[in-house]
Amino acid sequence: MIANSAGHEFDIVRYLLGEEITSAIVASPPATRNAPNRQPQFILLQTESGVVIDIEVFTDAQYGYDVRAELVCEDGTVALDPSPATTLRSKGHDGFRTPADWRPRFRQAYRAQLEAWTAGILTQTPLGSRAWDGYMAMLVTKACLQAWKTGTRAAVEIPERPSLYR
Repeated sequence: MIANSAGHEFDIVRYLLGEEITSAIVASPPATRNAPNRQPQFILLQTESGVVIDIEVFTDAQYGYDVRAELVCEDGTVALDPSPATTLRSKGHDGFRTPADWRPRFRQAYRAQLEAWTAGILTQTPLGSRAWDGYMAMLVTKACLQAWKTGTRAAVEIPERPSLYR
């Protein structure tokens, strides 16, 4: 699940902090009937300046697809609202339906991203993530998989960035 799901988090960490992830530690419980892939997986990352990030990946959650995020900063926190924003109150229950997969939550975001990429191609003005960002996310993924396998901290091998990607 690290290789399939956590890459989005690795990418956004680099984007928000403007620096590289340098190491990873991963822990997970034993496999269970409903979570044969040893989930949830707890990922602890550290950046060049020492910022610590914790990520939890649980794709075997039985209640549906859920994405949460919270930035805990020196002067406060910022949290991603649950989706959907509309809740239902009825017969003693208060809440909202949880979708089975990512499509309802991110449908519009993917459309907007594709429109921006298309506009960037047409105007020859690249927008958003670049190939280097994807490559760095894969290097973090590789370190996380190594950390998970060995049970130790793994360094992210950060190569020198070629001039093509500057």
